[in-house]
Amino acid sequence: MLAFVLLGAASASVPTLLFSQTDLLGNRYSELPMPIETATLDATVQSMLGATNEDSLIEAKTSHVVVFRATGSAADLEPLVGASKSSLGLPYASGLNVEEGSVVVTDADELAKATVNGLPRVMIVDVSDNLLETVASLNLISKDYVGVAMVTPVTPRSLAATGETPAEAAAEPKAAKPTAKVATLQHPNGEQVLMISPPILTGLLAGLLWLTIFFSGFCCLFQLQTQDRFEEKCLTINKEY
Repeated sequence: MLAFVLLGAASASVPTLLFSQTDLLGNRYSELPMPIETATLDATVQSMLGATNEDSLIEAKTSHVVVFRATGSAADLEPLVGASKSSLGLPYASGLNVEEGSVVVTDADELAKATVNGLPRVMIVDVSDNLLETVASLNLISKDYVGVAMVTPVTPRSLAATGETPAEAAAEPKAAKPTAKVATLQHPNGEQVLMISPPILTGLLAGLLWLTIFFSGFCCLFQLQTQDRFEEKCLTINKEY
């Protein structure tokens, strides 16, 4: 569980959790701490719905798949693991391409209307509040489904600095400003920046260490002394009786 929370913090991934109220996904919690492409996750969902696909991660079969889309971090999925009977964690998933024609709901009223005649084949629930509470509300209607909970990591911004309201920030998220510093002595806006980055400094220190070892050994070679001449004919010594 701890590995799922820590590894799922990668910004390029969409931490995903497959969960069920039965033992359909195995015994309790399991995890695949490896990159999962979108095509693989799509194939897994289609396989659970009855399609034949060799790229599926699991062999479970179900009649209904509910996709929960939320913003947050992998830690938000931890309570959902404890509330499920079986689950499969995918910390490095790339996302899911939901098939066309899926039922999309955004609030409790739409959820109630969409499940009047039972769960649809594929339903998408956009979570705005607590993810666990949304899943619990759906479980009151039906537990005959496999859930796919995906949380999109977000980078917190200071609303006071941007002058935005929370609603505006959620509606139209602006591109994050680059944090990389330009390797110049003076930034155009007057900000003082560093001339060297930590990786470059590490490389220079390592190179300095190896050069010190090399020149120390190189100088030691010149301290070796040998004799100037060698005798080619040795003295003949005979034993006298």
